[in-house]
Amino acid sequence: MRRPRPFITVLLLLAACASPDGPGVAPGESATSASTLERRYEDGEVFRYVMTGTNQHGERTRSYSAECEVHVVRGEDGVFREEVRWTRLEVDGREVELGTAGGEDRAPHQVLSLDPAFTLTLPALAGVPPFLIGPILDLMTIYVDLHRNLHQGRLQRSGDHAFVPHGAPNSWADGTRIVLGQDCIDFDLTLERADPSGAELVVRHVPPERSSVQLPAAWMQEPVGARPNNWVQATKVSEGEAPSYVAAVGQESFEVRIVVAAPSNRIVRATLDNPVDVVERRCSDLAFTKCDEAVRYRIQRVIELRAVE
Repeated sequence: MRRPRPFITVLLLLAACASPDGPGVAPGESATSASTLERRYEDGEVFRYVMTGTNQHGERTRSYSAECEVHVVRGEDGVFREEVRWTRLEVDGREVELGTAGGEDRAPHQVLSLDPAFTLTLPALAGVPPFLIGPILDLMTIYVDLHRNLHQGRLQRSGDHAFVPHGAPNSWADGTRIVLGQDCIDFDLTLERADPSGAELVVRHVPPERSSVQLPAAWMQEPVGARPNNWVQATKVSEGEAPSYVAAVGQESFEVRIVVAAPSNRIVRATLDNPVDVVERRCSDLAFTKCDEAVRYRIQRVIELRAVE
């Protein structure tokens, strides 16, 4: 049982837009304070990425491979944008139709940018093949983690470190099927390498020392890992006079590692490692006190993005 990826992305966007430490950057201008990781765009650039991923949920594992083509465009406002066109998707060894073969081009698109003047927003996902939603949002997560709005130009030399507390709960409950869904997380950033060839940034999304998620039952408050539980979800699985719920609590973290190559500082490789250690019970009441025995398992998502010729 796993909440939709859009809500992690919403969390990242909230953190990325929080309390800037320095002045903004005018459209098209470079930020001297962010020069180490600053993306140096050229209008008309074209490049491609391949993203591969595995999602292990207990004993079940799903894998995929997705490809996209990126065109850099400078708008009339002077802001650079990356127009991403997803061209291929394979899930568990089977090709998924994306509308890229012949006739009208119906390939899914999204717009991203590392221009300091660009504000990242959630892409339109209506009509997107369900298995492509994960790759689209994971790519956006990588861009949010590298965007200046998160590190605020504080990472200049190898070993530089910045901590961005967020802590507030983020909800994805819809009130119908998902009756409770929250997580909370902080950001721990380290510039592991900065040299003439480029840079390597590590962004750890870590559980806060004090969790702020709603944990209504006593069993949910018992830590699953070394820190307080920072992830909870309860889903209605039956209706009628005696509804039942699958309730789960856990500890979530993930690490994003991004490599950029000088002089453009374009992303050439990135990885995302996202484990969630979970305790799950089936319950017959909304207070989650009348429940079956607990089941423990781990959700493990591993993603790799790499530039290809």
